[in-house]
Amino acid sequence: MIACLLCMSGCGDLGGFVAHGLAGGSKAVIIEAQYRGLAGHSVAVLVAADERVVLYEPAIPDQIAEALAGQLAAHVPDARVLPAKQMAAFTTGRPDWPVTPYRRLLDELGVERLLIVEILEYRLHEPGNVNVWQGVATAAVQVIEHDSADPNNPQFAAMVTAQFPPGGRFGLVDAEAGAIRTGLNLILAREIGRLFHDYQVETK
Repeated sequence: MIACLLCMSGCGDLGGFVAHGLAGGSKAVIIEAQYRGLAGHSVAVLVAADERVVLYEPAIPDQIAEALAGQLAAHVPDARVLPAKQMAAFTTGRPDWPVTPYRRLLDELGVERLLIVEILEYRLHEPGNVNVWQGVATAAVQVIEHDSADPNNPQFAAMVTAQFPPGGRFGLVDAEAGAIRTGLNLILAREIGRLFHDYQVETK
């Protein structure tokens, strides 16, 4: 079910785009990356979350960090992404990392780029209605460059919002929390990852 809904939200292979185009229907459009500076560099992914998010979903930062590291490794050319397990160990041992100067983090991790994600909103239900599944997540994204003139300030910043199920919602009997959480995490990681590489979407 999750795989099908993810495809509804925009995934698909090139063959599908070509077939639609030949049929005179949809066509493939290339969306260009907003920032290309991760390609060819070592990258550490650090994910923090609002305290209200951590209170109810304490595992979310590590889960999204792992999913995002996978997206970058798969789609950003020659990006050398530190393993998710290594980053989980680092954040556990350094709970003060969100208030540590970026330059110090770059040096400690030995990387050329920091990708920092802050989860500002994360919910699995429709607001005010625990009987309806409607996952929504919003994140602030920043990139820090070791070789910039000022490595203590971000060289790229963006806001990303993800929703699962895409464009809709489920009643409680139609899904369970784990499925909504997994789908939302995958879509959020995909949408953050798309900031850093070109991708195709289908339009009519």
